[in-house]
Amino acid sequence: MPNTTVTANEPSQKKQSQKPTPSSKSPIGLLDWLSSRPWRGLVFAVFFCSLAPLVTFVFRGFAPALLFLLLAVPWTELRSRLPAINGAFFSRPVTQFWVATAGFFLWAALSGAWSAAPERWPWGLRLGGAMALAGLSLQAALALPRRDRALAEKVLVYAVFAAAALAAVETASGLKLRAILPPFEPPIRDNIQLGRGVLVLMVIIWPAVVVALRRRRLAPFAFGAVALAAVPAFGLVIQANAVMLVLGAGAFLVGLKAPRAGLAAVFAAMVFMLWASPALVGSLPLSETADTWTEGPASWRQRLYIWERAGGEIYSQPLFGGGIGYARVLSRSGPTVPIDGFDLSTMPMHPHSLFLHIWLELGLVGAVLFTSVLVSLYRICRRYFATRDSAPAAVAIAMAFLVSALAEWELWQVWRLGAVWVAAIAVIVCSAPLGTGDRRR
Repeated sequence: MPNTTVTANEPSQKKQSQKPTPSSKSPIGLLDWLSSRPWRGLVFAVFFCSLAPLVTFVFRGFAPALLFLLLAVPWTELRSRLPAINGAFFSRPVTQFWVATAGFFLWAALSGAWSAAPERWPWGLRLGGAMALAGLSLQAALALPRRDRALAEKVLVYAVFAAAALAAVETASGLKLRAILPPFEPPIRDNIQLGRGVLVLMVIIWPAVVVALRRRRLAPFAFGAVALAAVPAFGLVIQANAVMLVLGAGAFLVGLKAPRAGLAAVFAAMVFMLWASPALVGSLPLSETADTWTEGPASWRQRLYIWERAGGEIYSQPLFGGGIGYARVLSRSGPTVPIDGFDLSTMPMHPHSLFLHIWLELGLVGAVLFTSVLVSLYRICRRYFATRDSAPAAVAIAMAFLVSALAEWELWQVWRLGAVWVAAIAVIVCSAPLGTGDRRR
């Protein structure tokens, strides 16, 4: 009879399961246990349900809200699959994107050494934290299993419809809810704050439409959200939202017909405007045009003076720029211009153009680094989101952000970066045909 006794020193022939347990005393152990539970899809569903109140009442909450997605990060899987640092690792488009992004923000932090802005170091810390949080949130979206993604994308459609409906009702009612809820702001301030939240709505509606094309029962909610979004887009003072909605819709249709060409065209436009903006504002008669332009919003006429002043400052220090926060230093002094009976600044906090802002504060080096960010992001979109099932949303979102970058973007506003990450998460979650996170490299 064979001896079946197992001594204390012999390994058990039956492998013991070592699943994470909530009794672990370490924070990582607790996170391992949380991410091993079958509720990742529920985490994303709850996150998407927060979009409606964030859009209408707390637009600055988009970046902090990403903290909730840490509950869905597959920590155990991430640690077990840490890639070797080799040529294959750096050849991946995702790796190249994060390396390029890290280089850009490291240069921004380094520019604090010659910046006159007193807030330069806190900005660098906030941006670094936002980038780390974004990376983990995107990884959580990439790792969603199919069944969890199905739940999350369905909730996203309903959440986008709710956000559009709430923003439309608030706009049509004359901002009644914002008037009775703290913080209590003047009506024009409430109007602007709601318009900033609606900017995020202008980008997250397109992933919802992609889902509706695949799941026809959700079509009334997705297309209803687009119709409702037109109310705040055209009814609030931030008119860039209306341009984002119209051009985003056109870009979505282009993405349906020609996915790769649409992606290439929008990213080429971004790179062109990045490099052409200083020359354009330096050669065009912007202030003369503003002097003779008597119709339209005062803010648009003011932008012409802002861009002209930014162009002059760019050419005064083109290589390294004035350093992080330099635009805010300029806003504290300098000439004003009379428009509609008000003396308006020629540099109110930032140059109202992402591309001019990069040149103004980070110079030629910053422009080169940001070009590498755009190129690596395009490679990601071309590799993973160039199908007819996902490209329309990617092209529409890129077009919407291009409009915002041209007319109003401040480089260091963390909530705008949060809007980018929320849009990216929505695209990933709604791109179900790409497969599970295990196949997304």
